[in-house]
Amino acid sequence: MEKDNKVVLGAVLILLVGMLSFNFAGSLTGKTVNKGGPDVVLTVSPSNVYFSFEDLVKGTKVITLTVNVNKGEAERNVYIYRNTPNGGVRDTNAAKATLTGSGCRSSNACEEGTYTINYLINSELNEGDFFFRVSRPAKASTSTNKETFDSNTFTVTHYTPPYY
Repeated sequence: MEKDNKVVLGAVLILLVGMLSFNFAGSLTGKTVNKGGPDVVLTVSPSNVYFSFEDLVKGTKVITLTVNVNKGEAERNVYIYRNTPNGGVRDTNAAKATLTGSGCRSSNACEEGTYTINYLINSELNEGDFFFRVSRPAKASTSTNKETFDSNTFTVTHYTPPYY
């Protein structure tokens, strides 16, 4: 009976080593293989930003912007856009968000990694649907059209006094 257990244990160990070796790209780096997902993913939380009466007086609310650079690089500056039928219009009155961290080795780009920004939304931002956009750094040998990545849409609404 003990010999059967050793055979089963050996088979399980071989399967485990085989499964682990297929999950890593080329070497045991601890990074899983990218299965063809987006190169850069931006996520805004919460997706609904409501300015109550007190928030309007205070002037700002905090939202969390998470940028996952899965492949290549992303520019450090992330801009807010108003969602429109033709793809979005940059809000030039809103402050840009800036990626920071150990993966941001140059003055304008950040490498693969996850970056989190606590972004202050100003109550003066008009109501509507918005998103964040980040671009890849421009390469001298490529065209002037940069590859861009957009976040999920988030909605900004304000307190309206009741009608009597």
